[in-house]
Amino acid sequence: MLVVDDKWLARIEQDVQSEMQRISQRLTGRIKELAERYDKPLPTLEDNVKNMEKKVRGIWRRWGLKYDSELLCYFKRQQYQPNCCEQCHNN
Repeated sequence: MLVVDDKWLARIEQDVQSEMQRISQRLTGRIKELAERYDKPLPTLEDNVKNMEKKVRGIWRRWGLKYDSELLCYFKRQQYQPNCCEQCHNN
């Protein structure tokens, strides 16, 4: 009976070790993923957004668009129609 107990105990110990290693690897991977995601500080991200917003607004101006709502109408209709916003937003 002692031999059987030792056999099963060794197997259980091996399974527990394998499970702990698997969990540890998943946790390490998740920590790395989060570290990459939050690598840049918020002020840097906000500056990036402001710079991109300036670029987008410059493109809008070249297209003749003045307001965000006009841009939404442009994409909704797939063409620019001046003063269409009230009509679009009332639907």
